Amino acid sequence: MAPQQQQSIELEGPVIKKVDEFIKSVHVEAYMPRHVVIGLMTPKLYRGNIENMRRRDEKNRCLDDFLTECNVEHQDIIVRELQENSPSLRSFYDLDVVPDLTDKSILEMVRDGCYILSQCLNMKNIMDHQVAADDLNRFLCTNSEPDIVRDVLFLYENQIPFKVLDTLYTRLVQGRTRPQLKDLMVKWVCEHLQWQKYIRGEPAKNLDFRHLLELVHMIITTSVPTVLLGSSSPDTIWDRATNYEEHAAVTFLYRPLDGACTRSILDVSLGRCGRLHIPPLIIYTDTLPMLRNLMLLEKYNICVNKHVTSYCFFLSKLARCDQDIAFLSKKRIIDNNLQNNNLAATRISEITSGFSPNLPIENYLQKIADALDSRFHSCTYQNISWLKLQKMQNMAMLALSLGGIIIFVCSIIQAVCSIISCPKK
Repeated sequence: MAPQQQQSIELEGPVIKKVDEFIKSVHVEAYMPRHVVIGLMTPKLYRGNIENMRRRDEKNRCLDDFLTECNVEHQDIIVRELQENSPSLRSFYDLDVVPDLTDKSILEMVRDGCYILSQCLNMKNIMDHQVAADDLNRFLCTNSEPDIVRDVLFLYENQIPFKVLDTLYTRLVQGRTRPQLKDLMVKWVCEHLQWQKYIRGEPAKNLDFRHLLELVHMIITTSVPTVLLGSSSPDTIWDRATNYEEHAAVTFLYRPLDGACTRSILDVSLGRCGRLHIPPLIIYTDTLPMLRNLMLLEKYNICVNKHVTSYCFFLSKLARCDQDIAFLSKKRIIDNNLQNNNLAATRISEITSGFSPNLPIENYLQKIADALDSRFHSCTYQNISWLKLQKMQNMAMLALSLGGIIIFVCSIIQAVCSIISCPKK
């Protein structure tokens, strides 16, 4: 299946808003930077707690290196250049948190931007005239620390406008034939998402994004149908995986990420005879922060599809307890890297805490939910499940029963053949 093309998303209001305190209180660590604070939205509490990890000295070094490469004598030149775009940069942030953009705040974004570019790009190859301009891999930096990648990509409040990065990159490569920064960032983000096994395959074309978390969202949802598949019903509730197997004759099947028909963890499908195909999900420490921050993006931007939110509510009900985790792990649908199944079930249940279960019309899993709900309340499928679980669990008895049936049928056939073959007197 060819990747779909996504157009730019027109967002209403600020791109990054202040996160609701109740949502944040459910799992504070999901929104707290571990390594580096970026942008102007991160609360002062976080900044104070991790000031030693903020790497201000490293950011200043990145800024100095950038100014040297660009032959710019002073940082004020770039600040004034960005001040010309102050209205668009200002609209990026929540007015209650960032009331105005001063030279100091713009300089902070420039410092953050230089730091991000240094983590994403191989500056030596960018400045080298002998490197082919269309060789994207040669321009990327692949040795970034996992915590830095988490803070740069997956935290909703830890974002800066992509326009800042693009302005810095344009000044860096001026006079040179080099790839566009959008192409480089798409490639860099895709490589990290593939390494973490959230996606596989080539990204969609013509992506237009305002910040890096939005780019992550576009790449993960690119293979999910954009056609609205139905509205959520308050009477339709997802059930546990073990209940679906025991009472609705649902067969859970591992759906490998092949990069063609299955490109991301969201590509859930329901086949014939109740075969539910689910891509594998690795459960580790950063799974919860990534999914919750993507849900925040969908919550605060009404024009963004709600596919991740739909998937998270589906997952949180499917793997509700340790028995479900064990069952789905046996099916290879979940790869649990936490201490035990009970902890994994707790973490998965926390994914949707604080978010409304009333999904909008963009619930791409609604048809599957309705089909499974119908099977769950069907007497026919309940009887099939009972026969399947009660009568076929003992494989030895099943083998003996089948052997007896075969011997009985063969005896009848032999007797009939003997009668037919007897000569008539």
